[in-house]
Amino acid sequence: IKIQPEFFWSKKNEKNKIEDELLGALLKKDYKKFDQLIDSEDAQRRIAPFNRYYRKINAAILRNKNIDAVLESFEKIKMNQAQKNELYSKAFGYYVEKENKEKSSYYKDKILNDTKSESLHEMANRMYSIYIDKSDMYLDILLKENESLTGAKRASNDALLAKIYENKKDNIKD
Repeated sequence: IKIQPEFFWSKKNEKNKIEDELLGALLKKDYKKFDQLIDSEDAQRRIAPFNRYYRKINAAILRNKNIDAVLESFEKIKMNQAQKNELYSKAFGYYVEKENKEKSSYYKDKILNDTKSESLHEMANRMYSIYIDKSDMYLDILLKENESLTGAKRASNDALLAKIYENKKDNIKD
């Protein structure tokens, strides 16, 4: 049986159309349409489960609603290591910024126990220490690192430094 290239092209275009509609609904904050599209039979056929749920978690974060339920839905699917890293980082980041000790602790443990990424481990330990424990133990390290950093990593460190200073009530270290 010979399959025409047009078959694959049309399937890809249909998937792109759904993804464009999903993005458009989110940008317009039309969550009802987003929910209908993401749960449609068409989306379930064309978008891999992790990608569908990942879009759902992004929408839940935008709404600040149903986050726990969406995160629980990931338990139903098989994830590779990169997907686990991405999901646990996103959930941890969300809860640590909300200063939710219980849930950020849960996802910190997931990162430390279920991922092999030393950089994720370091990030989780730093953020937990700064946001949840209100510690300034990373202050000198972050300041030293910033001497040679630029771009996104520098911005990330600056955000952590700002949180440390906020925790200290803006008393800059002597």
